[in-house]
Amino acid sequence: QAVDVPATDKFLPVSFSSGGGVRSLVFTVDYDPNLLEISGAQAASGLPAGSEVRFESAARDNGGQRARITVILPSPTTLGSGSTRLVDLLARVPVSAPYGAKQILDLTVESIDGGMLPLGGIADDALQLVGYFGDSSGDGAYSSWDGQKIQRVLVKLDPGFEAYPNVDPLIVADINGSGRVTSLDASRVLQEVSYLTGASSIDRLEIPPIPDGIGPLNFAGPDPRVDIPIDAIADPGDLVTVPVRIDSTAGLESVQLRIGYDAARFEVVTVRRGSVSGDFGWFISSQEPGRIVVDMTRLEALQAGSGSLLDIDLRIKADALPGVSPIDLQYARLNDGRLTLNAVAQVGADETDGRITIAGRAEAAVAEPTPAQAVTQAVAAAASDAWPPTPVLQTQVPTFDGGRQVAPASSDSPWAAPVIDWSASFSLPAAVSE
Repeated sequence: QAVDVPATDKFLPVSFSSGGGVRSLVFTVDYDPNLLEISGAQAASGLPAGSEVRFESAARDNGGQRARITVILPSPTTLGSGSTRLVDLLARVPVSAPYGAKQILDLTVESIDGGMLPLGGIADDALQLVGYFGDSSGDGAYSSWDGQKIQRVLVKLDPGFEAYPNVDPLIVADINGSGRVTSLDASRVLQEVSYLTGASSIDRLEIPPIPDGIGPLNFAGPDPRVDIPIDAIADPGDLVTVPVRIDSTAGLESVQLRIGYDAARFEVVTVRRGSVSGDFGWFISSQEPGRIVVDMTRLEALQAGSGSLLDIDLRIKADALPGVSPIDLQYARLNDGRLTLNAVAQVGADETDGRITIAGRAEAAVAEPTPAQAVTQAVAAAASDAWPPTPVLQTQVPTFDGGRQVAPASSDSPWAAPVIDWSASFSLPAAVSE
């Protein structure tokens, strides 16, 4: 990301406070180029028109980088007293910068009006933290757990954010720029999470978007299993409850899930907390045809246990085609990656998915001819070379439902025709060899 302070503004500002009368200033910034790139400087809003800003950059022997900025005001103009936004530095964080790394941006004033820094002058350094604004859990992404971490600091359950030791939480979580961390900051983060999951249309501009292609960080830790343990058979119109299960809840605080289903066969009735997540105070749910996204968090970690994280009530549509339909656990993340899943959910078939078999089959209805049509057909047959008509042996062709043969409906009508349901799925039973 580009370095913008604050996030709704542009550039990295450098301010100058004095009693006034200054016509020129030279200062340097020493930094680690592995964590920051400073590529230029430009006059900020506080400089008079016609001021000149020069920028130089040079490598240092210790592997660091030094940026030198010279500011010259047009004669006879001088700076007034008070604080002035002097220069805006153009800066970016390299893609390769380690997440959570920090450094001091060492500011040094070389000269004022061609002379040394006056006695009592102070060069006020800055602290850079490599991390996304508001990501209080430190996983390189946004979830309801970030809001929970801010809330825990507010109620003094935590002295700071575990992901950033020795860093003032203000740097990470002062979203509204009030100069202190408040419940409003936690609310802003949760609003951004709601926007990202599709549950809300409000995008918090104070929180810059994460660059494309940079996903959440992965960590090593306990390895619970999350899956959808359902293999049910139901008829059109039936209501089926689909659980998302976890086998060990020890240490669990935060859950993000994405579930896919066939929107042509199912409609979502309810998405609700499961048996182990009933007291998760933060619960964000987003739905669109064929997909459910849930992000939920509780204030304290759970003890050891097991059960369902989520219960989804699906109704099978009246016109649903028969066959096996997967319930696809596409994504699962616990404690922002601090709990490592031993079976990683992914889009498409994998061992974490469940399935629902829809019974019955769609049959093509063949209408009996009217008396007039029967006479016409008889006349047409009599006029053909195939008189007397050749007897026709009509057979009922069975359909298959997920490898299971479905008995055809009987019909006494002489006009009944074989029915082949091309839309049904077919697979050989496991016991049948190639």
